[in-house]
Amino acid sequence: SVGSPDVAAPSVKETRGSPCVASDDSSRKEPALLSGAALALNDADTDVEDSELHLQDGCKAQLKGRLLRSDTGVSGQLSDLTGDTCSNAEVDDSLPCSATSSHGGLRGSHSLRCGAGRNRLRLHTRDELISDIKTHLDMTHDVLAAEELVGELKSRMSREEWAEFQDEEVMKCFRSRLEQFYGIGTSCCLETDEWFVAFVDRQRGAKLECMFASSEPKVWYRLHIALPASMPRAAAISCELHLLPSWNPGLSKTPVRVGEHSAFSAVIGYSSSWYGGLYKVDILSEVQRFVDSEAGFMAEATTPVAEGHSSYIPPAKGHARLDSSFKRLWIAVGSSETVVIQAGSVELPFAANRSLISLMAQTTGRRMFSRIRQAAARAMKPGSPWEPAIEADSQGLYEVLGRCASSEGSRQRAVDSVAN
Repeated sequence: SVGSPDVAAPSVKETRGSPCVASDDSSRKEPALLSGAALALNDADTDVEDSELHLQDGCKAQLKGRLLRSDTGVSGQLSDLTGDTCSNAEVDDSLPCSATSSHGGLRGSHSLRCGAGRNRLRLHTRDELISDIKTHLDMTHDVLAAEELVGELKSRMSREEWAEFQDEEVMKCFRSRLEQFYGIGTSCCLETDEWFVAFVDRQRGAKLECMFASSEPKVWYRLHIALPASMPRAAAISCELHLLPSWNPGLSKTPVRVGEHSAFSAVIGYSSSWYGGLYKVDILSEVQRFVDSEAGFMAEATTPVAEGHSSYIPPAKGHARLDSSFKRLWIAVGSSETVVIQAGSVELPFAANRSLISLMAQTTGRRMFSRIRQAAARAMKPGSPWEPAIEADSQGLYEVLGRCASSEGSRQRAVDSVAN
């Protein structure tokens, strides 16, 4: 049960969209079921210095400037003339833009008219800027490039023109996508004192951070793992749905895409069976992806699909519908490694405390991390089951991720990794 880490409990305070648990040591008593030996083992595991764990922290530090909203940047000032800041915009992930592609990923017919850089942007008309904004929102999925163009448009408009432009469909789409993008950055990268390391697996370069509110049975988590595969091949183990059951035994059926989809936007249905079939659930989620091929990363937001959505389908017979929402970053590190950061929350059937969370993470973490890394390593081998889909690249996703892997940001992270 994975949910969105942006709902504040009564004892939880908001910090730029991320829940931070108010300190209350008296409410966090150690459970009697944990022995001193178990606590000692957990403390030893969580006090680890490891090169791959340093790499993950370095990746986050390097990308924070792009993934966290700046109060003084374009995103913080977009709607100041209307009194409606982007950070307060209502997010509607289903908002279409009027330049929708033919569901062919980046291989659809499109072209960008405006060159990069402020001086070059000044040479283009408003219509050309708006056309490129639509292209970035619907085809390249580079929301930061769209943000730069919107900033240029704003600089040319009067107060009245800017206020009127807020009601245009392209602007509604932009605000929604930008808010979603920065929500991923906040969940995955924003640091607070309330995060604690629940589990570290040195052998697999993995770390699980958690925080919780004592007043409700919910745990927010942030998983970090370094995968021994290039970004296209690491992402393939998640994106090629027909191969997911080969390494994820929790799935009882092959996941399916529902309705129209592209490489960067899709509704996906999953079915899972636990405890020998006694507990069956299905998940219907919408995935929205954003790519920054210059910095070398892909950001994903996964949200539950509600009734009324054009791609909604009811739960399978005998299955309970489980809402799933999380954010994920895929960060390229040279040509043979990818760091993945995933943030979300889990609803528990009981109140949480730090030691119990650590014990649960320790008992399940190694097995989960092992499966993911084994699948990634297998995907790197010649003739792997993922290779035909990567080579065919029917929607153009792996070509884009290949550019992320060969980007300057990716190469620099690889150099830093060796240096550390």
